[in-house]
Amino acid sequence: MAKKKEAKRKVTLKRGEEQPTTVSTELSNLRSEITKDRGEGKWHRANTLPHTRYIPTGIFLLDYALLGGFADGRAGVIYGIEGSSKTTLLLLLISQFQKKNPEQGRIVDAQGEDQGGWPMAALADVEQMYDSAWAEQLGVDLDRLDVLEPTHGEEATDMIIGYMGTIECGFVAIDSVASLTPSGMKERSAEDYGVGERARIVGEFCSRALSSWSDERRRDHSVTVMLINQFRDKMNASKYENPHKLPGGWQANYFPKIKLQMRQKKFYPANSKIASYNDCTFRLTKEKGATLMSGEFKVNLDPQHAFGLPVGAVDDYKTVATYAKKLGWITGGGKTWRIRDVDRIFGSLEAKNSIVAFLVDNPDEFIKLKQKIIIKKRVELNMPPLPPDGYLLAPCDHETIEQALAE
Repeated sequence: MAKKKEAKRKVTLKRGEEQPTTVSTELSNLRSEITKDRGEGKWHRANTLPHTRYIPTGIFLLDYALLGGFADGRAGVIYGIEGSSKTTLLLLLISQFQKKNPEQGRIVDAQGEDQGGWPMAALADVEQMYDSAWAEQLGVDLDRLDVLEPTHGEEATDMIIGYMGTIECGFVAIDSVASLTPSGMKERSAEDYGVGERARIVGEFCSRALSSWSDERRRDHSVTVMLINQFRDKMNASKYENPHKLPGGWQANYFPKIKLQMRQKKFYPANSKIASYNDCTFRLTKEKGATLMSGEFKVNLDPQHAFGLPVGAVDDYKTVATYAKKLGWITGGGKTWRIRDVDRIFGSLEAKNSIVAFLVDNPDEFIKLKQKIIIKKRVELNMPPLPPDGYLLAPCDHETIEQALAE
């Protein structure tokens, strides 16, 4: 006790004395004990933790709203009614994760057989609706995607948690939470009713995922978790209540950093029964740092697109051109248009010989223009121009930063 009181007297200040610059003996000892008893990486000084890194979506307005994309190494939930492009957005995210993390090696089993490249992504296809052709159309490298087919919700949880603890895997997803069937449901009568069983499964998954994150981050392994969820009708809802609810319990709301609601409608040209594009709407319902809470984008379905976009491509070229025009990086009018830092005159904004056609034909210039717009917004919000890994939609160079910040 005497020693403890003596240590306290060393850091006790009298009126007018300056704050000591050294850490107190007690706090230093506590940190050492935590490291010794609990292991390395159990505590951090806040100024040593890096800023958020991002996985872009490939959708300009959504990447702009999130200042670069979904948070890398965190959790997100995409939800909505059936047919609202939730899985399409998930596959776009997987494609962008693979682009950000190019293949670093091959996985070989004990028999010497090739098991694909890594880093891998893993998708628990609980709904049994995965379409390889559509995934490939959206840019997914099928060689680096494992599709899991669990029989029940508990099995899905075990499999995904297992992938989270594997160094070769950096992205896991469940499609969908609403389809996580409890194992006991297969064996009992349809007359039996189990209350809260799906919420129990989801709660267990969230708790185990948090623990797995803690373990993996101490060995510098980042894993992004994405959940798909679907609305269900609420029984006996009054006329004053929202008739829709999301299955999975409350923990599924606290677990993700980002919650995104999706809506979609198909556009049909006149006198045609074949849709030319999906008109998608997103709404961010949970994200503290978002610069934009909702927006729209188009997914092309027309193989004869005017500018040659492939089926499955996101058509947001006009949106990017409009934002650049507001910032003064696209100027002109009538038949004379210019893009700053591009030595060329264009005849229009979006017709033939247009700025939009130029951006479609020059993807590097299109990416650079999107990067500059997002850099401008990040700096306005007193954020670093780039995330700590230098990846903003794509690798970004200093010239792009200088052009974005030039008046």
